[in-house]
Amino acid sequence: MLTMVRPMARYFIGACAVLWSYLSFHAVHLLPIVVLWSLVRLGRCTWSLGAYLETPNTQKWTTFRMRLKTTLFLSVLSCAMIGGTWSLFARTRARFQPVINAIDSYRQSRGEYPEKLSEMIPKNLMEIPSCIGGGAAFYGRRDDTYHLGCDTFPFYTYSYSSMQGRWRGMD
Repeated sequence: MLTMVRPMARYFIGACAVLWSYLSFHAVHLLPIVVLWSLVRLGRCTWSLGAYLETPNTQKWTTFRMRLKTTLFLSVLSCAMIGGTWSLFARTRARFQPVINAIDSYRQSRGEYPEKLSEMIPKNLMEIPSCIGGGAAFYGRRDDTYHLGCDTFPFYTYSYSSMQGRWRGMD
């Protein structure tokens, strides 16, 4: 029983490390790591199966089954988390697109970007949406550019830059 506890503890620690990494890095950067990790784990499963086929016994079969199950589970979990992160960013972009449109129309009518988002209510914008996590959006302008964004995860900001015309994430 103790021999099974140690590998499960390693898998638990590995899963926690994967979860923590999603809190502090952009999911796109982690995709190659997750794929590589899954391939290494599948290689270890193949090695365990080969060891079982060479000299069949219950312990080797149990090791193979445990490695295969944990590899498949953690691979699916990792892919689901990546998909969830992309979905969160897509919803943030959709939620703040009316704000970006309102800021641009404000500039066309007045010749400059607003100092604060509240200056556009109610003429250009009915309300300022909140971030997906419930926090307040942040806005800042400098000369002919502005930044609009949200804190999507702890220690992670997703923001729009008018100079670049796109959204990007920052740790």
